[in-house]
Amino acid sequence: MELKQVVGDGGAVGRAAAAAGSVKSAQRLRQRGGKLLAGLRVGRAPGAGFGAAPGSGRGLFLKTLSIRLAARFFTEWSGSGAGPWEPRTRESPTITDVSWPRISSCEHMLLEKLGSFLHHCAKTKAFQLGISLHASAVKTGRQSEVFIGNHVLNFYAKCDCVDSAMRVFEEMPLRNSVTWSALISGFDQSNRPHLAIQLFSQMQKYFKPNEFVFASALSSCSGIKDSKLGQQIHAQALKLSHASVSFVLNSLILMYMKCGMCAHALLIFTDSECDFLTLVSYNIAITGLVENKEHRKGIEMFMIMCRRGLVPDRFTFAGLLGAGEVIYDLPVVMQLHCQMVKVGLDYTAFSGNVLMTLYPKFDLMAEMEKVFAMIEDKDVYSWNTALAACCRSEDNLKALCIFREMNGRDTGHAQNLESGERRRFAVLLIYSAADTHPTMYKGREPSPLKRGH
Repeated sequence: MELKQVVGDGGAVGRAAAAAGSVKSAQRLRQRGGKLLAGLRVGRAPGAGFGAAPGSGRGLFLKTLSIRLAARFFTEWSGSGAGPWEPRTRESPTITDVSWPRISSCEHMLLEKLGSFLHHCAKTKAFQLGISLHASAVKTGRQSEVFIGNHVLNFYAKCDCVDSAMRVFEEMPLRNSVTWSALISGFDQSNRPHLAIQLFSQMQKYFKPNEFVFASALSSCSGIKDSKLGQQIHAQALKLSHASVSFVLNSLILMYMKCGMCAHALLIFTDSECDFLTLVSYNIAITGLVENKEHRKGIEMFMIMCRRGLVPDRFTFAGLLGAGEVIYDLPVVMQLHCQMVKVGLDYTAFSGNVLMTLYPKFDLMAEMEKVFAMIEDKDVYSWNTALAACCRSEDNLKALCIFREMNGRDTGHAQNLESGERRRFAVLLIYSAADTHPTMYKGREPSPLKRGH
């Protein structure tokens, strides 16, 4: 009688523990399962109170509850052997206390949450958690469903496990356009453009490509610099009315720029409506023009972007300045620096590093030192750029001071710089300076060359 009262309406997890004969386990699991299912049902985490709106977005539960706790509960629930989605008949004696429509809705709800968990794992690249959720789907026989299969495939593709994604794709009994889109996107993002284009051709036998497929296919054409194939895909996108989507336009601009067809890329800006062109579109065009040695056109595109009211970001200036190449006169560089100050970007390492590379080429070491001092969160490139500039200008004592300051900073950059490659580069710079200034160390080795560094 006591066990029956404990199980009551506690759900499958509580019933599983009660069947094992543990009253305390049943109480604990019933309480935990009830709270978590309540959170899943209304999109509210346990302990969040009842002030939250029940339909306030599918991501609310994931934002308020640890994904690890959620995934752990999900795998325990689905692996308990008495989960609400386990195949059974209406006459099953284990569900006498719960009506069949309630179990059916609970099953649908948990499938949606499994998809949400897998999507979150793909987004955050939580590989171990994603594998655990995949195992739960396989154990309960739900991987064969298109909805779950697509999420599993997308998870492996986003985690750069393309072979596993391909295996899931081949084992799926049913596929839809989302299935093909996820796999094509995965091949494109994992630098396998030929396979992505091959899948794009196969997909057209069964489904019409959507805007996401076109964006991935055009990106793959950029990777292999196949302008003829890119133009064919562009024509297909126009035919199916997908060429006006903003991210498809961005992929088109990138494809034409990578293939050296700047005139075709600029035609998109004249033929398309301004509403479809975003800051990303202009950044791609500016960077492409600079890479194709069309520097003045890059400046003109920058001015058009500013007249449209778009605020440039760090990628805009990095593309304009050509990753530290001297492509403009000093007044142009200083004007761009003023624009960076105006929008508040001169204190970021991403933009400051480019300026630190340019100013020494104009023999303006004082300006370089000012930029270096203003960068709040210096990364390894900031330190190495400053070191290289000082060594080139034969200011070896200044280089030594910067080197010592870099080693004294506990920023994590000096401890783990891409397996020590960047750190060894800094040490080589100091040794190069020591060759021209032999009294720098007074017979002592630099501290980074000691054992263990």
